[in-house]
Amino acid sequence: MPLSEAMIASAPPDWPKPGPQQREIMKRMDAGQDSIALGTETVSHEGLWVDDKKLRAITVPTLVIYGGNDRPAFYAEAKSRFPNLRFKTDRRSRSRACHASPEFLADIREFLGHFAPDTATIPLH
Repeated sequence: MPLSEAMIASAPPDWPKPGPQQREIMKRMDAGQDSIALGTETVSHEGLWVDDKKLRAITVPTLVIYGGNDRPAFYAEAKSRFPNLRFKTDRRSRSRACHASPEFLADIREFLGHFAPDTATIPLH
């Protein structure tokens, strides 16, 4: 099955279906894809998925940074389901590109700053 057909077939039922023009573009992209390699890579993810119970059990400070175009409704729901995790939207970056944003490192430093020891209370030797 070509990647474009697999993407359409595996999309959540409430997602809009691509129109004819978009389907044509997707078919042209199929020519540059190795569907066997992509299928093998996808199957290799088995056992890597983490369920809600495991996510709720996280007790260490955890920051989830996501791009402003990364399914905002999904993250809004996740925030309510996982109050133990901290979420940060990088509105300046596009989908899945927030790690390349200049603000990414600043967001991580700010988050870690909340958990850094107060150096004034560390005895000097």
